[in-house]
Amino acid sequence: MTLENALDQLRAHAEPGRAEGMADYHKVPRDYLGVPNPAINDLTTEWRRALGVEERVALADALWRTNIFEARLAAAKLLTQARITPDDAVWALITAWLPDLDSWAIADHAMTAGQKADHGRSHPHGRGRDLDHLRQPLDPPRRDGRHPASGQDQQSQTD
Repeated sequence: MTLENALDQLRAHAEPGRAEGMADYHKVPRDYLGVPNPAINDLTTEWRRALGVEERVALADALWRTNIFEARLAAAKLLTQARITPDDAVWALITAWLPDLDSWAIADHAMTAGQKADHGRSHPHGRGRDLDHLRQPLDPPRRDGRHPASGQDQQSQTD
C-alpha cells in the first residue's frame, strides 16, 4: 500500500465540517481531514491484516511524516498490536516519534502502540533500559537529594 492510497482512503471517510471542529478542539496547527476515530480504526485494522511488519512500519513512518492529524493516529494504530514480531523496527519508529508528540490525542495512540511493543524494554529488569533518559525528568529527587532513576537509590541504607 502506498502513502497516497492510505491518504485517499482516509480522505474518503472525512465528514464535512468535522476538520474545522477538530482543529479548534486540538489547538495544534496541522492539517485535519475530519475523519472520525471509528473509521480510522476500521481502516487500520484492514491495513494490519493486509500488510507485513516491514510494510506496516514503512507506511506508519510515511503517514507520520505527513503531519496530518488522522494520518498520525493511523500510523500509531498500524503499530498497535500485541506481539508484533520482529518488533525492533516498530520500537525504533515509535521512540523516534517522541520529540514530535505535541498533541495529547496523538500521544495517547502512540504510547499505546509503544506499550504493546515495549515487551519489557522500559522496565529496569526487562530487556534493557532504553527509556531511562526519559524517566529521569519525571522522577523528582528524593529528600536526601539522590535521584531514583540515577541508580543512586542502590546505595546502602547506612550511607
